[in-house]
Amino acid sequence: MAGDGADQVADPLTLKILDVVVALMREGGLAAVTTESVSAAASVSKATIYRRWPSMSKLVAEAATHAFPEVEVPDLGDVIAELRWFLTARIRQYAVPGSARLVASLIGASVSDDHVQSFFRDWVSGQSLSSRAVFERAAARGDFPASLDIDDLRTVMSAPVMFRAVAENGAPDEALVETTLTVLRALMVSGT
Repeated sequence: MAGDGADQVADPLTLKILDVVVALMREGGLAAVTTESVSAAASVSKATIYRRWPSMSKLVAEAATHAFPEVEVPDLGDVIAELRWFLTARIRQYAVPGSARLVASLIGASVSDDHVQSFFRDWVSGQSLSSRAVFERAAARGDFPASLDIDDLRTVMSAPVMFRAVAENGAPDEALVETTLTVLRALMVSGT
């Protein structure tokens, strides 16, 4: 179970360890997460940690997913309503104190550490699944011209929230969501 991203059905000890890793990352970034710090804070042995996760990279990747679970967006029949749903859920995740630090530390470490870069890329890809589904449904409904690239639209949608939280160290809010939706709506209407 552990190590596969399925923490919603994980045992209580696994969830406790994931909660500890998330708390450490929110308080001190990735540098705060060591086998020793996790072991001490969770009151478990190092062997217990390594039985569940073969590497710290896998543990951190699962903890990041635990902190930022995928946002499931229902089919509301309207791309803007669905994107509002997604972005509102995402800003709630960033509203948890230290969440921006957690993401910033992963971004920073991914630049210089190939292992972190690999799991960060996988984590971002996993985080993008539901937004991709929203845009794919919208494309199938003809909500925007086929000439628009879904990956580009996803980037335009996601970047403002992450930039506000991580780069500006600010709180993404409903006003930012509405501004982002206004930009996306204009792109989808113009097709360019």
